Amino acid sequence: MAKYAASAKTRKHWTGFALHEVLSSMLDYVHLTSVRQLRRTNHGWAMYRRKQIKTSKDRLVRRRMKRHGMTEAEAAAALEGFDPRSCRLPYLDMKSHSTDQRFRLYVERVTDVNSFDSNWSFSTYGLSSQAAVPEF
Repeated sequence: MAKYAASAKTRKHWTGFALHEVLSSMLDYVHLTSVRQLRRTNHGWAMYRRKQIKTSKDRLVRRRMKRHGMTEAEAAAALEGFDPRSCRLPYLDMKSHSTDQRFRLYVERVTDVNSFDSNWSFSTYGLSSQAAVPEF
């Protein structure tokens, strides 16, 4: 079983958070404990953010047609030199609840974070391009 630690600016942030209610649909898969102080050394800060990869020329042709009002031939000609990048980032295979489409969620780790950012906004996936979390 994997263990994950979450952090907050202060203990008060976690004690006022109704985590059991937020994760009610996942309680069969997670084990929640009370808030406690970590005794591990913090090895710095890192941001984990979503990275969207341009991998499909067909998808980019369709997107260009829709956004720029081009024909398929014009859009394909505009992307003539396109070479799909191979991505070595870790990813999760996801399925959208709203559209039932499957997609890959690539996660990029940024370690050159100079200072702690007080803007703690995270996406639905728990990722942020602004907030740094401690590395252990």
